[in-house]
Amino acid sequence: MKPEINIKQLIKATTSKVFKAIANGQLFLSTGATAQTMDIDFKIGGQYKISWKEVYHCRGEFFEIVENKHILFSWIKVHKEFEGCQNTVVSITLKPIDETTTELHLTHSGFTTDDFIHDHERGWISSLAEFSKSIAAI
Repeated sequence: MKPEINIKQLIKATTSKVFKAIANGQLFLSTGATAQTMDIDFKIGGQYKISWKEVYHCRGEFFEIVENKHILFSWIKVHKEFEGCQNTVVSITLKPIDETTTELHLTHSGFTTDDFIHDHERGWISSLAEFSKSIAAI
């Protein structure tokens, strides 16, 4: 079992634009959440809650926020069909490649089963691709 997921995504936008989009919830919207099923208090110690199709729920807390550079938060996912939840951590690092391109590096760690790793890896890959497209359209 891999202890963590590591994904890099190039985004045709400045680090400032990418950071603001994350702060405004665009990354969570790219996971399939809607504005009506999402609540975000983007600050250190701030909480967030997301729901998808009334079956999956995720909540967490922002531990570190360094503007235009880094975000660290807990990712506590609850699924109605399973007992308990998965308490994991997501780290996002933003690195400027040039004046119009940012590399987003996402690390998601703390998984206890291969199934959770594979499900989240698939989800993050598609979500980051959607996030990249949505920012390019802004």
